Amino acid sequence: MKKLLLLFVFMLPLVFSGCSSDDDSLEGTVWETTDSGEDWDYKATITFSKSTFSVTGYYKYDENGDGVFTSDEIEPFNEVGTYTYDEPNIIVVWDGEEETGTISGNKMTIGEETYYKK
Repeated sequence: MKKLLLLFVFMLPLVFSGCSSDDDSLEGTVWETTDSGEDWDYKATITFSKSTFSVTGYYKYDENGDGVFTSDEIEPFNEVGTYTYDEPNIIVVWDGEEETGTISGNKMTIGEETYYKK
């Protein structure tokens, strides 16, 4: 009986420390940012997979100042990249560039952009 009790005492810490955490992955999360000015509009959505992400969105420029965005004034984009996440820090690499940021709750800041979790 003593041996079983000792075994239980030694195994107890393993029960609590043996579980791994998913804090190093943002897999399945979606983040969005929007911004606009007098003659422009911007929207980007980042979707994270296990170690990669895709970012889609658009830039709109009202080049002729009529307040209407025509199809030739809308520039859609779609890029992919990789990331590493060590809570609360994130490093993203896309288009050959590395940017660092942080995540706090539902707010992610990368460079000068702030994204919100959807």
